[in-house]
Amino acid sequence: MSGTYRADGRPRVLRPRPATLRKVHSLREETGRIAAIEPRSGDFFLGDTLIAALERARERYPAATFYFIRIGHPTAHVHHGGLRRKKP
Repeated sequence: MSGTYRADGRPRVLRPRPATLRKVHSLREETGRIAAIEPRSGDFFLGDTLIAALERARERYPAATFYFIRIGHPTAHVHHGGLRRKKP
C-alpha cells in the first residue's frame, strides 16, 4: 500500500505538527474562525466558515487535503442533534 493508506486500507490522516496547531490556536483575536491547515507545509488559511477557509487554501494548494480546526475550540464542528433509527 501507498504511504497515504494505513495497513488496514483506510486513508491515513495527515495532522499538522503540534507547533503549527499551537501557533494557530494562539491567534486569540481570531477565536471562533476556521483555519484550513496544509499539514506538510504548516501554511494555514482563515475563514468565517469552513468553505471560506477552504476556498482561500485552494488558491495556493489546489490539490491538497487540509486539516480544519476552529480557533480556540477543541473541534471544528459540534453535532447537537440526535440520530433516529428506522423502524424495521
